[in-house]
Amino acid sequence: LAGVAARARGVAVSVRHLARDVLGAALLLAVVVPAAAQSPVLHDIQVVPPSFDPSAGESVAISFRSERPGQAIVRLFGPDWHQVRELEADDVEPGRPATVRWNGLDDEGNPVPAEAYFPYVDFVDGQGEAHVLDASLSPRSRSVRLDDLRFDAETREVRYTLAEPARVTLHAGIEDGGPLMVTLLADAPRLGGRHGEPWDGRDAAGVVDVASQPRFRLFADGVGLWRPSIVVRGGGSYSSYRSSSPV
Repeated sequence: LAGVAARARGVAVSVRHLARDVLGAALLLAVVVPAAAQSPVLHDIQVVPPSFDPSAGESVAISFRSERPGQAIVRLFGPDWHQVRELEADDVEPGRPATVRWNGLDDEGNPVPAEAYFPYVDFVDGQGEAHVLDASLSPRSRSVRLDDLRFDAETREVRYTLAEPARVTLHAGIEDGGPLMVTLLADAPRLGGRHGEPWDGRDAAGVVDVASQPRFRLFADGVGLWRPSIVVRGGGSYSSYRSSSPV
C-alpha cells in the first residue's frame, strides 16, 4: 500500500507540473501572439525603388505611416528571417510618412548579397504601446506563371514575363520524362516584367547542346515575393554570405 501511495503522489506531482507547464505556455502565447500580429496603427509600407544596386552607389527609401506619434525601428530580413540591418525612425508623426534609407550594408557594415529582403517595423507609440508592421504577413501568390517562356537562340537568352515579383526556378531539359540537363535559376528573386537570363544552350557540364535537341523544353516555376520586398542586385550568393555571418 505504501508503494501505491507513493506512486499516486508521484502522479499527482507530475499532473501539477504538467498543468504548470501548460499554463506557462498559454501565458507565453497570450503575450507573444498579439505582439506578432499586424497593428492597425501602422500601414502603407512602401519601398522606392523596389530594386537597387548598392555597388553602384544606389539606395532605397522605406516608408510607412502611423496613426500615432512615436519611435520605430525598421528591420530588414533575408528569406530565412536572418536580420541584416536595423534602421531607426525617430519622431514619427501621425498622418505623415516616416522614411528611412538603406544603402545595402548590413549591421556590420558589409554589403549584402543579391537577394530579396523584406521590411519589418517595430513601433512604440507615445503611450508606450508596441505595434508591428510585418511585410511577411501580407498576402502573396503561391504560384506565379512565367509567360512567353522561350529560348532566344540569337541573343542566347531565356526570355519570359512575370506578372508580379516572384522567386523563379528555371531548368532546361528533355520533355516526356527526359532528364533535366541544367538549372539556370534556383529560387532567384525577380521583379515583375520582362526578363532575359543568359544561357549558352548547353548542359551543366557544357558538353551537350541541349537547346538543339528535338525534345528540348524549358521547365519553370514561380512563387510570389512578400510585399513589399527589396530586390538587391549585384554581390555574391546569399548562401555564402550566411555561412560567414553570425547565426
